[in-house]
Amino acid sequence: MKNIIATINVAFVLLPMTFSSAVGAASVSAKEVAGGRLSWFKSVAINPTGAPRTLSEARSPSENEKDIITGAQRLLEKDGLLGLLLLENGRIVFEGYREPAQASTPLLGYSMSKSVTSLVVGQAVCDGLLRLENQAQSYIPEFEGMVYGTATLLQLLTMSSGAPRAGPSGWQRSQSGQDILRGRITMFDGIREFGGPQTGTFSPMKPGDEFAYKNNDTNALSVILNSVLKESFSKYFESTIWRAVGAESKAYWNVDKDGLFGGWAGFHATLRDWGRIGLYVSDKYRSNEDDCFSKYVKSATTPRVKNVLKLGGVSFASYGYQFWTENRHTSPKSFWMIGYAGQRMGINPDRGRIMVVVSHKTDPQEESYRLFSAWEKQ
Repeated sequence: MKNIIATINVAFVLLPMTFSSAVGAASVSAKEVAGGRLSWFKSVAINPTGAPRTLSEARSPSENEKDIITGAQRLLEKDGLLGLLLLENGRIVFEGYREPAQASTPLLGYSMSKSVTSLVVGQAVCDGLLRLENQAQSYIPEFEGMVYGTATLLQLLTMSSGAPRAGPSGWQRSQSGQDILRGRITMFDGIREFGGPQTGTFSPMKPGDEFAYKNNDTNALSVILNSVLKESFSKYFESTIWRAVGAESKAYWNVDKDGLFGGWAGFHATLRDWGRIGLYVSDKYRSNEDDCFSKYVKSATTPRVKNVLKLGGVSFASYGYQFWTENRHTSPKSFWMIGYAGQRMGINPDRGRIMVVVSHKTDPQEESYRLFSAWEKQ
Protein backbone atom coordinates (compact mmCIF):
# COMPACT_ATOMS: atom_id res chain seq x y z
CA MET A 1 0.00 0.00 0.00
CA LYS A 2 2.97 2.31 0.49
CA ASN A 3 3.55 2.21 -3.26
CA ILE A 4 -0.14 2.89 -3.91
CA ILE A 5 0.00 6.03 -1.79
CA ALA A 6 3.08 7.25 -3.69
CA THR A 7 1.35 6.57 -6.99
CA ILE A 8 -1.70 8.53 -5.90
CA ASN A 9 0.45 11.53 -5.01
CA VAL A 10 2.26 11.50 -8.34
CA ALA A 11 -0.80 10.75 -10.44
CA PHE A 12 -2.81 13.66 -9.21
CA VAL A 13 -0.23 16.31 -8.50
CA LEU A 14 0.20 17.00 -12.23
CA LEU A 15 -3.45 17.41 -13.18
CA PRO A 16 -4.28 20.87 -14.57
CA MET A 17 -6.44 23.12 -12.46
CA THR A 18 -9.50 24.95 -13.75
CA PHE A 19 -11.09 27.96 -12.16
CA SER A 20 -14.69 28.04 -13.36
CA SER A 21 -17.24 28.45 -10.61
CA ALA A 22 -20.85 27.46 -10.19
CA VAL A 23 -23.30 30.25 -9.44
CA GLY A 24 -23.40 30.92 -5.72
CA ALA A 25 -20.36 28.75 -4.95
CA ALA A 26 -17.49 30.19 -2.91
CA SER A 27 -14.29 30.24 -4.93
CA VAL A 28 -10.77 31.61 -4.47
CA SER A 29 -7.52 31.10 -6.35
CA ALA A 30 -5.63 27.85 -5.77
CA LYS A 31 -2.51 29.91 -5.12
CA GLU A 32 -4.13 31.74 -2.19
CA VAL A 33 -4.89 28.47 -0.43
CA ALA A 34 -1.50 26.91 -1.20
CA GLY A 35 0.72 29.46 0.53
CA GLY A 36 -0.07 32.56 -1.50
CA ARG A 37 -1.63 34.45 1.36
CA LEU A 38 1.57 34.03 3.36
CA SER A 39 3.51 35.95 0.72
CA TRP A 40 0.81 38.58 0.29
CA PHE A 41 -0.04 39.38 3.91
CA LYS A 42 1.63 39.58 7.30
CA SER A 43 2.00 36.32 9.24
CA VAL A 44 3.88 34.68 12.10
CA ALA A 45 5.53 31.24 12.00
CA ILE A 46 4.78 28.48 14.51
CA ASN A 47 7.69 26.07 14.88
CA PRO A 48 7.23 22.35 15.54
CA THR A 49 8.54 21.30 18.95
CA GLY A 50 9.35 17.82 20.12
CA ALA A 51 9.03 14.62 18.11
CA PRO A 52 6.31 14.60 15.44
CA ARG A 53 3.40 12.22 15.87
CA THR A 54 3.90 9.19 13.65
CA LEU A 55 1.32 8.58 10.95
CA SER A 56 1.67 4.92 10.06
CA GLU A 57 1.96 3.96 6.44
CA ALA A 58 -1.08 2.26 4.98
CA ARG A 59 -1.25 -1.52 4.84
CA SER A 60 -2.80 -3.44 1.97
CA PRO A 61 -6.40 -2.21 1.79
CA SER A 62 -9.35 -4.40 2.66
CA GLU A 63 -12.08 -4.89 0.05
CA ASN A 64 -14.18 -2.19 1.75
CA GLU A 65 -11.23 0.20 1.85
CA LYS A 66 -10.65 -0.31 -1.86
CA ASP A 67 -14.09 1.17 -2.49
CA ILE A 68 -13.31 4.15 -0.24
CA ILE A 69 -9.94 4.71 -1.90
CA THR A 70 -11.58 4.63 -5.32
CA GLY A 71 -14.12 7.18 -4.08
CA ALA A 72 -11.31 9.35 -2.69
CA GLN A 73 -9.47 9.23 -6.02
CA ARG A 74 -12.62 10.34 -7.82
CA LEU A 75 -13.21 13.12 -5.31
CA LEU A 76 -9.66 14.41 -5.74
CA GLU A 77 -10.26 14.66 -9.49
CA LYS A 78 -13.11 17.16 -8.86
CA ASP A 79 -12.49 20.72 -9.94
CA GLY A 80 -11.23 22.73 -6.98
CA LEU A 81 -9.67 19.99 -4.83
CA LEU A 82 -6.06 20.53 -3.74
CA GLY A 83 -5.54 17.89 -1.08
CA LEU A 84 -7.34 14.95 0.51
CA LEU A 85 -6.29 12.88 3.53
CA LEU A 86 -8.07 9.93 5.15
CA LEU A 87 -6.81 8.68 8.51
CA GLU A 88 -8.00 5.72 10.58
CA ASN A 89 -6.59 5.64 14.11
CA GLY A 90 -3.46 7.38 12.89
CA ARG A 91 -3.00 5.16 9.81
CA ILE A 92 -2.97 6.77 6.38
CA VAL A 93 -5.71 5.22 4.25
CA PHE A 94 -5.44 7.78 1.44
CA GLU A 95 -3.34 10.85 0.73
CA GLY A 96 -3.36 12.87 -2.49
CA TYR A 97 -2.52 16.33 -3.82
CA ARG A 98 -3.18 18.54 -6.83
CA GLU A 99 -0.95 21.37 -8.01
CA PRO A 100 0.05 23.79 -6.63
CA ALA A 101 -0.35 21.92 -3.32
CA GLN A 102 2.31 19.47 -2.20
CA ALA A 103 2.99 17.50 0.97
CA SER A 104 5.23 20.31 2.28
CA THR A 105 2.82 23.17 1.41
CA PRO A 106 1.25 25.11 4.31
CA LEU A 107 -2.44 25.08 3.37
CA LEU A 108 -4.87 27.78 4.46
CA GLY A 109 -7.81 26.42 6.43
CA TYR A 110 -9.92 29.59 6.34
CA SER A 111 -12.62 29.11 9.01
CA MET A 112 -11.28 25.72 10.08
CA SER A 113 -9.02 28.15 11.97
CA LYS A 114 -11.97 28.94 14.26
CA SER A 115 -11.88 25.40 15.65
CA VAL A 116 -8.12 25.76 16.24
CA THR A 117 -8.81 29.06 18.05
CA SER A 118 -11.33 27.21 20.21
CA LEU A 119 -8.61 24.75 21.22
CA VAL A 120 -6.42 27.66 22.31
CA VAL A 121 -9.30 29.08 24.36
CA GLY A 122 -9.72 25.68 26.00
CA GLN A 123 -6.02 25.53 26.80
CA ALA A 124 -6.16 29.02 28.34
CA VAL A 125 -9.17 27.97 30.44
CA CYS A 126 -7.29 24.92 31.69
CA ASP A 127 -4.25 27.09 32.45
CA GLY A 128 -6.44 29.30 34.66
CA LEU A 129 -6.23 32.33 32.37
CA LEU A 130 -9.89 32.43 31.32
CA ARG A 131 -13.33 31.50 32.64
CA LEU A 132 -16.05 30.75 30.10
CA GLU A 133 -18.82 32.28 32.23
CA ASN A 134 -17.06 35.67 32.47
CA GLN A 135 -18.17 38.60 30.35
CA ALA A 136 -15.72 39.70 27.68
CA GLN A 137 -15.50 43.21 29.11
CA SER A 138 -13.95 41.80 32.28
CA TYR A 139 -10.89 41.09 30.10
CA ILE A 140 -11.23 43.92 27.56
CA PRO A 141 -12.65 47.09 29.18
CA GLU A 142 -12.78 48.70 25.70
CA PHE A 143 -15.62 46.28 24.88
CA GLU A 144 -17.90 48.09 27.36
CA GLY A 145 -20.92 49.62 25.65
CA MET A 146 -20.98 46.92 22.96
CA VAL A 147 -22.78 43.59 22.91
CA TYR A 148 -19.28 42.15 22.82
CA GLY A 149 -18.74 43.55 26.31
CA THR A 150 -21.70 41.84 27.98
CA ALA A 151 -21.37 38.59 26.00
CA THR A 152 -19.69 35.80 27.93
CA LEU A 153 -16.84 33.81 26.48
CA LEU A 154 -19.25 30.89 26.19
CA GLN A 155 -21.59 33.03 24.08
CA LEU A 156 -18.71 34.09 21.85
CA LEU A 157 -17.65 30.47 21.39
CA THR A 158 -21.19 29.54 20.34
CA MET A 159 -21.63 32.54 18.00
CA SER A 160 -24.36 33.93 20.25
CA SER A 161 -23.01 37.42 20.95
CA GLY A 162 -26.19 39.24 19.84
CA ALA A 163 -24.18 41.34 17.36
CA PRO A 164 -25.61 42.05 13.88
CA ARG A 165 -26.06 39.01 11.66
CA ALA A 166 -23.58 38.39 8.87
CA GLY A 167 -23.75 36.85 5.42
CA PRO A 168 -22.60 33.31 4.59
CA SER A 169 -18.95 34.41 4.62
CA GLY A 170 -19.28 35.48 8.25
CA TRP A 171 -18.83 39.22 7.67
CA GLN A 172 -21.42 41.97 8.12
CA ARG A 173 -19.40 44.01 5.60
CA SER A 174 -17.90 41.93 2.82
CA GLN A 175 -14.57 43.79 2.68
CA SER A 176 -13.79 43.59 6.41
CA GLY A 177 -11.52 40.55 6.06
CA GLN A 178 -9.50 42.08 3.23
CA ASP A 179 -9.25 45.37 5.13
CA ILE A 180 -7.78 43.53 8.12
CA LEU A 181 -5.32 41.51 6.04
CA ARG A 182 -4.21 44.57 4.07
CA GLY A 183 -3.62 46.57 7.24
CA ARG A 184 -6.37 49.13 6.64
CA ILE A 185 -8.07 48.28 9.95
CA THR A 186 -7.33 46.11 12.98
CA MET A 187 -9.50 43.27 14.17
CA PHE A 188 -10.61 45.47 17.06
CA ASP A 189 -11.74 48.12 14.54
CA GLY A 190 -13.85 45.47 12.81
CA ILE A 191 -15.45 44.42 16.09
CA ARG A 192 -16.20 48.03 17.08
CA GLU A 193 -17.82 48.74 13.69
CA PHE A 194 -20.48 46.11 14.38
CA GLY A 195 -20.60 46.16 18.15
CA GLY A 196 -24.24 47.17 18.42
CA PRO A 197 -27.07 44.64 18.80
CA GLN A 198 -28.96 42.82 16.07
CA THR A 199 -32.45 44.29 15.68
CA GLY A 200 -35.09 41.82 16.88
CA THR A 201 -38.82 41.65 16.14
CA PHE A 202 -39.78 43.56 19.27
CA SER A 203 -36.48 44.56 20.86
CA PRO A 204 -32.73 44.43 20.20
CA MET A 205 -31.08 41.03 20.50
CA LYS A 206 -29.12 40.31 23.64
CA PRO A 207 -26.16 37.95 24.04
CA GLY A 208 -27.45 34.39 24.10
CA ASP A 209 -30.68 35.11 22.19
CA GLU A 210 -29.70 33.39 18.93
CA PHE A 211 -26.96 31.59 17.05
CA ALA A 212 -25.74 33.58 14.04
CA TYR A 213 -22.41 32.78 12.39
CA LYS A 214 -20.08 35.81 12.65
CA ASN A 215 -16.32 36.16 12.23
CA ASN A 216 -16.23 38.96 14.78
CA ASP A 217 -17.35 36.61 17.56
CA THR A 218 -14.17 34.59 16.99
CA ASN A 219 -12.06 37.73 16.60
CA ALA A 220 -13.31 38.95 19.99
CA LEU A 221 -11.87 35.73 21.41
CA SER A 222 -8.57 36.50 19.64
CA VAL A 223 -8.45 39.93 21.27
CA ILE A 224 -9.20 38.42 24.68
CA LEU A 225 -6.54 35.69 24.31
CA ASN A 226 -3.96 38.27 23.33
CA SER A 227 -4.73 40.27 26.48
CA VAL A 228 -4.39 37.44 29.01
CA LEU A 229 -1.37 35.56 27.70
CA LYS A 230 1.89 36.18 29.53
CA GLU A 231 3.86 35.58 26.32
CA SER A 232 3.24 36.12 22.63
CA PHE A 233 0.39 34.17 21.13
CA SER A 234 2.76 32.38 18.75
CA LYS A 235 4.96 31.16 21.61
CA TYR A 236 1.95 30.07 23.66
CA PHE A 237 0.41 28.21 20.74
CA GLU A 238 3.76 26.65 19.88
CA SER A 239 4.43 25.37 23.41
CA THR A 240 0.91 24.10 24.09
CA ILE A 241 -1.36 23.11 21.18
CA TRP A 242 1.29 22.64 18.49
CA ARG A 243 3.52 20.57 20.78
CA ALA A 244 0.59 18.43 21.95
CA VAL A 245 -0.57 17.86 18.36
CA GLY A 246 2.85 16.44 17.53
CA ALA A 247 3.26 18.61 14.46
CA GLU A 248 5.95 17.80 11.93
CA SER A 249 6.20 21.11 10.06
CA LYS A 250 5.99 24.85 10.55
CA ALA A 251 2.53 26.37 10.69
CA TYR A 252 1.58 30.00 10.14
CA TRP A 253 -1.04 32.45 11.38
CA ASN A 254 -1.97 35.57 9.44
CA VAL A 255 -1.97 38.59 11.75
CA ASP A 256 -3.43 42.09 11.60
CA LYS A 257 -1.33 45.24 11.50
CA ASP A 258 -0.99 45.16 15.29
CA GLY A 259 0.30 41.59 15.16
CA LEU A 260 -2.92 40.04 16.53
CA PHE A 261 -3.51 36.52 15.19
CA GLY A 262 -6.37 36.02 12.74
CA GLY A 263 -8.44 33.59 14.75
CA TRP A 264 -11.33 33.70 12.28
CA ALA A 265 -9.49 32.37 9.23
CA GLY A 266 -5.71 32.76 9.33
CA PHE A 267 -4.19 29.36 10.13
CA HIS A 268 -2.00 27.44 7.65
CA ALA A 269 -0.60 23.92 8.09
CA THR A 270 0.46 21.01 5.92
CA LEU A 271 -2.22 18.46 5.08
CA ARG A 272 -0.70 15.89 7.42
CA ASP A 273 -0.47 18.39 10.28
CA TRP A 274 -4.13 19.29 9.75
CA GLY A 275 -4.73 15.55 10.12
CA ARG A 276 -2.69 15.50 13.33
CA ILE A 277 -4.92 18.26 14.73
CA GLY A 278 -7.90 16.02 14.02
CA LEU A 279 -6.18 13.08 15.73
CA TYR A 280 -5.42 15.21 18.79
CA VAL A 281 -9.03 16.32 19.07
CA SER A 282 -10.26 12.75 18.56
CA ASP A 283 -7.89 11.44 21.23
CA LYS A 284 -9.08 14.00 23.75
CA TYR A 285 -12.71 13.26 22.91
CA ARG A 286 -12.16 9.54 23.51
CA SER A 287 -9.99 9.99 26.59
CA ASN A 288 -11.14 8.32 29.80
CA GLU A 289 -9.08 10.74 31.85
CA ASP A 290 -10.90 13.38 33.87
CA ASP A 291 -8.55 16.19 32.82
CA CYS A 292 -9.67 19.73 32.05
CA PHE A 293 -8.77 19.80 28.37
CA SER A 294 -10.45 16.48 27.52
CA LYS A 295 -13.64 17.76 29.15
CA TYR A 296 -13.37 20.98 27.18
CA VAL A 297 -12.98 19.14 23.86
CA LYS A 298 -16.02 16.97 24.62
CA SER A 299 -18.05 20.10 25.38
CA ALA A 300 -16.71 21.94 22.34
CA THR A 301 -17.71 19.19 19.92
CA THR A 302 -21.19 18.58 21.37
CA PRO A 303 -24.26 20.39 19.96
CA ARG A 304 -24.71 23.58 22.01
CA VAL A 305 -26.95 25.83 19.92
CA LYS A 306 -29.34 25.11 17.06
CA ASN A 307 -28.55 26.47 13.59
CA VAL A 308 -32.07 27.78 13.01
CA LEU A 309 -31.29 30.71 10.69
CA LYS A 310 -29.01 28.67 8.38
CA LEU A 311 -27.09 31.85 7.44
CA GLY A 312 -24.03 29.61 7.37
CA GLY A 313 -23.38 25.89 7.63
CA VAL A 314 -26.56 24.88 5.82
CA SER A 315 -25.69 21.16 6.13
CA PHE A 316 -25.51 21.41 9.93
CA ALA A 317 -28.32 21.45 12.49
CA SER A 318 -26.21 22.76 15.35
CA TYR A 319 -22.94 24.28 16.55
CA GLY A 320 -20.58 23.69 19.45
CA TYR A 321 -17.63 25.82 20.53
CA GLN A 322 -16.49 26.82 17.02
CA PHE A 323 -17.11 23.27 15.75
CA TRP A 324 -20.05 22.32 13.49
CA THR A 325 -22.25 19.45 14.64
CA GLU A 326 -25.11 17.29 13.36
CA ASN A 327 -24.21 17.15 9.68
CA ARG A 328 -27.32 15.97 7.84
CA HIS A 329 -25.20 13.93 5.43
CA THR A 330 -23.15 11.99 8.01
CA SER A 331 -23.35 10.19 11.33
CA PRO A 332 -24.52 12.33 14.27
CA LYS A 333 -21.44 11.07 16.09
CA SER A 334 -19.14 13.03 13.79
CA PHE A 335 -18.29 16.73 14.12
CA TRP A 336 -16.68 19.11 11.67
CA MET A 337 -14.25 21.94 11.10
CA ILE A 338 -15.47 23.95 8.11
CA GLY A 339 -13.81 26.70 6.07
CA TYR A 340 -14.60 29.01 3.17
CA ALA A 341 -14.16 27.65 -0.37
CA GLY A 342 -14.60 24.03 0.59
CA GLN A 343 -12.12 23.40 3.44
CA ARG A 344 -13.40 20.80 5.87
CA MET A 345 -12.39 18.17 8.36
CA GLY A 346 -14.72 15.43 9.52
CA ILE A 347 -13.91 13.64 12.77
CA ASN A 348 -15.69 10.52 13.99
CA PRO A 349 -13.94 9.57 17.25
CA ASP A 350 -16.03 6.40 17.74
CA ARG A 351 -14.68 4.98 14.47
CA GLY A 352 -11.28 6.65 14.75
CA ARG A 353 -11.75 8.16 11.29
CA ILE A 354 -10.73 11.58 10.04
CA MET A 355 -11.09 13.18 6.63
CA VAL A 356 -9.30 16.41 5.69
CA VAL A 357 -10.25 18.19 2.47
CA VAL A 358 -8.41 21.26 1.21
CA SER A 359 -9.99 23.03 -1.74
CA HIS A 360 -10.37 26.39 -3.43
CA LYS A 361 -14.06 25.81 -4.33
CA THR A 362 -17.12 24.69 -2.38
CA ASP A 363 -18.64 22.77 -5.32
CA PRO A 364 -17.64 19.20 -4.32
CA GLN A 365 -18.47 19.47 -0.62
CA GLU A 366 -21.55 17.22 -0.67
CA GLU A 367 -19.53 14.52 -2.43
CA SER A 368 -17.00 14.67 0.39
CA TYR A 369 -19.77 14.29 2.97
CA ARG A 370 -21.13 11.26 1.13
CA LEU A 371 -17.67 9.70 0.98
CA PHE A 372 -17.15 10.20 4.71
CA SER A 373 -20.62 8.82 5.46
CA ALA A 374 -19.94 5.69 3.43
CA TRP A 375 -16.63 5.23 5.24
CA GLU A 376 -18.29 5.70 8.66
CA LYS A 377 -20.70 2.86 7.89
CA GLN A 378 -17.99 0.31 7.14
